Amino acid sequence: MRSRDIHAVRLLGVTALSGVLASLATQPALAQDAPTDTAAAEEASSGNDIVVTANRRQQDVTQIPYNITAVTAESLERSGVATLEDLSRQVPNLVVTSSGNQFLGAQRQIMRGLNASANNRNGVALEQNPVGTYLGNAPYASYFQVEDIERVEVLRGPQGTLYGSGALGGAIRLIPNQPALGRFEGRLKASGADIAHSADYDYGFGGLVNIPVGETLAVRLSASHDYEGGFIDTYGIFARGSDDPIGKPILADPSQPQTSAPSVYNKKDANTSRVTNIRGAIRWQPVAEIDITLAHNLSRLKGFGPSNDTPAYQGGPDPLAPSISYPDTGEYEVVARSRQPFERTSNMTTLDMSYDLGFATLSSTSSYFKTDGEVWVDGTWGNLGLPPAYLPYYTGTPINPRYNAIYQYADRTTSKTQELRLVSNGDGPIDYTVGLYYQREKARTAWNGHAPGQQAYNQLPGVTTPGFGPLGPEEFIFAVSGTNRFTEKAAFGEITWHAIEGLDLTAGVRVFEQKLRRSVDNILPAFGISESSVNSAKFSDAKFRLNATYEYTPGHRVYATFSQGFRRGGANAFALTGFIREPASLLNYEPDSVDNFEVGVKGRFANGWRYTADVFLAKWKDPQIGGFTAVNFWPAVFNGKEAESKGFELELSGNITDTLSFQGGYAYTKATLTEDFCVESGDGSGVPGGDIPCAIVGTKGTSLPSAPRHSGTFSLNYEHDLNDEDTITASFNGNYKGKSRMNLPTLGARYPMIPSYWLFNAYVGWSHGPVSASLFARNLFDKRTVFAVNTRITPYAPIDLYESVGRPRTIGIELGYKW
Repeated sequence: MRSRDIHAVRLLGVTALSGVLASLATQPALAQDAPTDTAAAEEASSGNDIVVTANRRQQDVTQIPYNITAVTAESLERSGVATLEDLSRQVPNLVVTSSGNQFLGAQRQIMRGLNASANNRNGVALEQNPVGTYLGNAPYASYFQVEDIERVEVLRGPQGTLYGSGALGGAIRLIPNQPALGRFEGRLKASGADIAHSADYDYGFGGLVNIPVGETLAVRLSASHDYEGGFIDTYGIFARGSDDPIGKPILADPSQPQTSAPSVYNKKDANTSRVTNIRGAIRWQPVAEIDITLAHNLSRLKGFGPSNDTPAYQGGPDPLAPSISYPDTGEYEVVARSRQPFERTSNMTTLDMSYDLGFATLSSTSSYFKTDGEVWVDGTWGNLGLPPAYLPYYTGTPINPRYNAIYQYADRTTSKTQELRLVSNGDGPIDYTVGLYYQREKARTAWNGHAPGQQAYNQLPGVTTPGFGPLGPEEFIFAVSGTNRFTEKAAFGEITWHAIEGLDLTAGVRVFEQKLRRSVDNILPAFGISESSVNSAKFSDAKFRLNATYEYTPGHRVYATFSQGFRRGGANAFALTGFIREPASLLNYEPDSVDNFEVGVKGRFANGWRYTADVFLAKWKDPQIGGFTAVNFWPAVFNGKEAESKGFELELSGNITDTLSFQGGYAYTKATLTEDFCVESGDGSGVPGGDIPCAIVGTKGTSLPSAPRHSGTFSLNYEHDLNDEDTITASFNGNYKGKSRMNLPTLGARYPMIPSYWLFNAYVGWSHGPVSASLFARNLFDKRTVFAVNTRITPYAPIDLYESVGRPRTIGIELGYKW
């Protein structure tokens, strides 16, 4: 428990902050962006344009013929956005199915409800992300923080022509700050924050420097380190002979090796995380027509997790070791046998080159991306929920009172991409963008199940096991791994005809060929299984975009768009023989695709107020479903039949007074299956032909997972210059996500509803010349938010009824200095 004095300080801080916010508000989330070209920047500022490059050319956001949101660096900072997960809580119709840094490998961004996968997966999700994520012009796998960013562009709706495979529901582009020529500038910052329900604290520090080297070269370096304090109290952690997560448990009574309980300890605020980010970029512009930027990004995550609690558990004896008793676990408290460490290192190098030919700009983007991740997860209760016929293979008979299953999820991905683009510069009746794209990727994933101490227990007198042999090295009970080798070649283009004054007609196409080769190894020593297999597939297709936009009065447009998106197919990995066999029909899954129809209006009034409104209908064919097989619970991807998403979106922003502005958005989305489907699964008997024919089912009209019907956001912003040097800024923003389903109905799994939530953030800042200080509150009203729950049905509920929760209220201060 925290002291009464600390709680009093927290209450005073919240009261003071709320009082200030009662009379102040913030700067809009949709803020002005300046193009890199000086003349274009002056022209844009004169018209108060919001300039984006979503169509590979500089355009005001009102000219883009689909729904797009641009979020500036200032808005990101004041809203506390550091990750794409944070961003999803600021943008309507964007959902991220992840909870914290531990499960970045399984994180998926979802737009407009186009998702059929469960959102409680550990380790790595096997199917491709349904939303394309880009750092600048290069695709990446969402492992980098939102750091030293000029703006974020959120493109809703399929973007298959310009952004290729994976942009099924849309695309997110992080636009980094480029090195500035001829300007020496920098910034230092440091922050600290107090966390509700915790004795721990957040802290962070970072800085950046932009160094000109002559008139044609500049170097920009930025770095940050952040410590996220824990807020989950964990009970019943096994004491081990080492810090290794699979170290053997220490016996509470070594003289009774068969019946002794483990030695356990408790850990307050156990789910900590450290994040280090470094970016370096060199820009060379030898002449006005040539611009070259070489950049490298490094992200390093390390910590313990996950952010799970079990508020339904009322305490009592351990089901396997009754001599251990646990307390009633309330909010932000959990029983777990391991600290569950994780780490991930990601690197990305990009080379952007452009040459202004006069009539067009020729650009090249080359990238090399590599990420390595490892996650340890306590899988004890999941293993104990497996069919009783083969539990003794894992636990021994009688069951080991110290039994603990520790899952290790490891992944390594390397990806090389090359894109060439030719974008017209003229003012004639035709604009065009054409390009070539190449990607080569190698991704290895491994799922290893360990049972520390089980080998020694199995050899004790009176203990029997029906296994065919001993456990593997490091006492692994299974090791499932696979390597994907993927290659894509594509040609794309879009052409716009300015038919008459105000009317633009655009057609786009992407023609591509994809090759996939999947090699799989399954080793289950307790069952005497060792298998290897190789699958390969080849896909080729073409995707299209057609749109028309008409400026019926200056500054106001109506548009209609047809666009397509797609994801690549792939292969699963699991045993095909023995007790935990799965049918061979599940080895491969097909590509899926979306046809999107959208009509909208957008514009800007003379007083600067902007609006966007649209209605959309997305028809989804062969939706990929990432989840688990029904009985054996192997991670796998399946195909459904058909689904659709339909709804509307509204956004509005502008100045209420000279110092007060508003931005708000709302989205309604109804995403459902439109055709029944049935997927078979192994039944745990090991008998060929004994598969369960409809273990995973879809019924027409069923809501898609992680697809809330209602979502919205608002931001009030205030900025006032006190004098030539002092400025006061403040913001108050809220975001809402409606209730949604966790997963599609599956045999042996719960079918829970995730409750709706409102979250509010606040910010008050003061700057005096180069010095700044700010007070911030995230999750201002300390709302406990649930993002996922454990769907596996076991006999041990409610001790295993985990709920993945968001961070509680965090109040802090940040100090900065810039030059």
